[in-house]
Amino acid sequence: MRQFIRAIFCILIIAFCSCDNADRNIYKRNYTDEELRQLEAKVTLIDRLDNITANQYTDTYFQLGDAYYQHKQCDAATVAFEKGLRLDPWNYLYLLKLALLEFSNKGYPKAYRRLTVVADNCMDEKLCGLAKRYMTKREFKDINKAIITLPDMRSYSLYLVSFNKTSAVLTSAVAARLAQDFRIHVEILSDTLIPDRKNQNDPREELFNETIAMSKSSSSRAEYQTMLKQVGLASDRNLTLADKAKIVHYLCGKEKDGEQLWLSIIAIPEQYDAEILLEQLEERYKYLLGNERVLGVLALTSEDIYSTGLNYVFGSARPKLGVVSYARFMDENTPIDIAVKRTVMQAFSTTGFMIEIPRCSTPNCARAFPNSLEEHDRKDDILCDECLENLKVKYREL
Repeated sequence: MRQFIRAIFCILIIAFCSCDNADRNIYKRNYTDEELRQLEAKVTLIDRLDNITANQYTDTYFQLGDAYYQHKQCDAATVAFEKGLRLDPWNYLYLLKLALLEFSNKGYPKAYRRLTVVADNCMDEKLCGLAKRYMTKREFKDINKAIITLPDMRSYSLYLVSFNKTSAVLTSAVAARLAQDFRIHVEILSDTLIPDRKNQNDPREELFNETIAMSKSSSSRAEYQTMLKQVGLASDRNLTLADKAKIVHYLCGKEKDGEQLWLSIIAIPEQYDAEILLEQLEERYKYLLGNERVLGVLALTSEDIYSTGLNYVFGSARPKLGVVSYARFMDENTPIDIAVKRTVMQAFSTTGFMIEIPRCSTPNCARAFPNSLEEHDRKDDILCDECLENLKVKYREL
C-alpha cells in the first residue's frame, strides 16, 4: 500500500509538467493504440446506458482519460476526466489529475478550485499535502484576485431526499457537487417519500381535447357521428378521460404507424404539483427546518412536475425547501454524464433559491434561467462570479 501511495505521489509530481513534454511512463501502465480504440468504443456504449453503477462508468472514463494523456491527446483526456468526475466527484486522485491538465493549459482558476476541494476534504495526507503545495505555486500568486473563494461553511447542512425511487448515480453526484461548490455539509437521507397526488395533472387530457377538436372541425357532422358510434359513444357531451382516450386511440388507428403514435401518447407521464411537494417536504421535515444550522431539504424526483402557469418545470423552491425533477433530463438515448450535468445545474439553481440568493444575469452560469432543455445544455455546471458573490454575502449573514 505504501508503495502504491508513493507511486501515485511521484506520478502527480511529474504530471505537472506540460502536456507536450508528458512522460508516457508516469502511469501505472501504458495503453497501446488498440487499447485506446477499445476504450473509446466502450465509452461510446456506456454513454448510452443508464442502468449500471457509477464505479463501472468512472473506471472506464478514467482509464480512457489516462490513455488519452499518454497519447498526448490532452483535450480529449480533459473531457474524459470531466465525465468521470461528474459521476464520482470525490475521486481525489482524478481531481488532481484534471487540475494538472488545467494547470498545464493555464486554466488556473479551474485548477485552483479543484485543488481547494482536495486540500479541504482529502484524508490522504500525501495527496492533500500535494494539493496544498501546488496551491502556493507562483502561477496562483494572484489567484484570489481572479477568483472568488467561498468560506468553509461545512458547519451548515443541506439534506437530500427522494420522491419515489431515484437514480443513485444522480443522487450521489448532486450531493457531492453541492458540497464542493457551495462548501457546505450535504447529507443524503435514506427516506424515500411517496409524492402527494393532490392537484396531479394529466397532460394527455389536453392532448386528447386538442385532437378531438381538430377531428371534429375537419370532419362532416355525419363522419364525426359515425366515428363516435365506432367507439361506442352516442355523443361527445360530458366525455370522461377514458372516453377521450377511446376516441384518440381510434383516430390514431387511421394513421400510418398509428399504434406507435398511440403508445407514445399513453407513455406521457402524469405530473405532480411542485408546490404540493414542497408543502409535503415542509410538513415531513419540520424537525430539521427549525434548526438554524440547517440550510434546507432538497428533494430529487424522476417524476415530471409543473407549477401554476407553467406546463412543466425542472425545479421549484422556497426558503429552505426545494424539489428538482430530472424527468426531462434523460431518456434511453441520453449519455449518463449529460444527465448528471443537467441535474447538477438544476440542483445548483434550486439550492440557490433555498438559501435565498437571487438568480444571476450570467447566461452560461449553472443557475441562469433556461427556456428550454437546449438552453439548459448551453450552460456550464459551475457557479458564476455573481452567484459566488451573492453566496458570500448570504454566508456572512448566517
